Amino acid sequence: MKKEYLLILGIIVGIGIGLAAGYFYGSSTSQAQICELATTQPTPSSSQSDQSINQSLISHSVEYINKYLLQPGIKATLVNVSVYGENLYKLSLEFKRNDQVVGGSDVYLTKDGKMLILQSVDISKKPEVSRTEVSQDDDPSLGSESAKVTIIEFSDFSCPFCSKFETQILPQILEKYGDKIKFVFRDFPVHGNISILAAKAANCAGDQGKYWEYHRILFERQREWVQSNLTAVELKLHS
Repeated sequence: MKKEYLLILGIIVGIGIGLAAGYFYGSSTSQAQICELATTQPTPSSSQSDQSINQSLISHSVEYINKYLLQPGIKATLVNVSVYGENLYKLSLEFKRNDQVVGGSDVYLTKDGKMLILQSVDISKKPEVSRTEVSQDDDPSLGSESAKVTIIEFSDFSCPFCSKFETQILPQILEKYGDKIKFVFRDFPVHGNISILAAKAANCAGDQGKYWEYHRILFERQREWVQSNLTAVELKLHS
């Protein structure tokens, strides 16, 4: 029987539309996709026309995003703003970590400044799912080499959604289907230099026969090393 390959883009588990490529906290609609801004936002000026842009509201929304919605170390800057339809502003944001651009996203703000929409879905189009041919190369793997189903995860050690998948979901998959699947982990570091260094460290551990032990520690203690910027020795991840 032909083997099946399941491709997982682990930058955000269940990435779907993406929530700004994983730079925002949370994944549920109630928590992240639509945010009610604090009641301290500036009041829109009554003298402005429908097509004008209230810069004070825009500035407040960007400040709100940086203060409450982003992962540690990520900062959003406004690239462009335009009127979108009758009731929304469209804000094009750029995300940086240590002055290095790591991504971007469009978000939407209601003109009264009360609601911030982090995700949009074009419901006029039918979602399409396409198959992609992916080689396994020599990436680290778990499970049966003769499995009929291979899961290839593209992941980032500093991504909180990847960590959630690795620590909460993957163990359940392996427990239930461990003898029926082959799981392949592929580095996909998109959060800047810190992600690249973590991937290199894990592969160095692999050269010493300790890849999966180090892999597990990086995800389990992710917040420690991402926020502190300490070395593996300082965090005692090397032992």
